Amino acid sequence: MTTSAELQREAEFARAGLSSTLDELRHSMTRTAITSGATALAKESSATLARAAVRGRATIPWQPC
Repeated sequence: MTTSAELQREAEFARAGLSSTLDELRHSMTRTAITSGATALAKESSATLARAAVRGRATIPWQPC
């Protein structure tokens, strides 16, 4: 028969494992969120720059060299 002390040790071991897993998930999610955010920012910035270049070119009349 399992004693309450043994059950308590098993519970503590399980909690430690869950805590470690949660820490790993938090770390992984943070890295993923940062990567996704950086990618979105790069796409948005390049699109904004391209639109500004097109608008700027449209307002400047073409002049032959």
